[in-house]
Amino acid sequence: MSQPLLVLGSTEIKKVLITHASSQIEIPVFYREPTTKERLAYSNSIVNRMGRKVVLDTATARLRGGLTVITGVGEGILGRDDGGKVKAVSTDPASADYYPKWKDLVRDHLGQELMLLGAMVFEGSVVHTAPEEDEGTGLEIVAFADADSAEILPEEGN
Repeated sequence: MSQPLLVLGSTEIKKVLITHASSQIEIPVFYREPTTKERLAYSNSIVNRMGRKVVLDTATARLRGGLTVITGVGEGILGRDDGGKVKAVSTDPASADYYPKWKDLVRDHLGQELMLLGAMVFEGSVVHTAPEEDEGTGLEIVAFADADSAEILPEEGN
């Protein structure tokens, strides 16, 4: 059985449904795969040194990561307040409801969903498992690690 080719440098847009926590509305979110350079920048942005202190900034890294890869949101999902009137917001430039500053709106009001997207895309993993462990699928989805709970070891001599 032939396996499909892994197309490097593909511009394929992927879709994931993310449920908005307070409204329970399912939001179709479109995104692209990050480049290796973006993955390295993401990893490097999580842990920062400030003098002798190590500072974890996972939330900011996840938010920026989500903003980096998001390409749009499903049509007819978002709206914005326009002087007391609700106006539809589209992320599609071909739509009559296209709003050029849609990423700003998403960043300012859907931060939790962007952080989830960033974590999923930059930290998510799929690993092969032994056949007896996976009930025949050959794959196990591994939840991304919670970097906020990672222990930082003190430097030697401290």
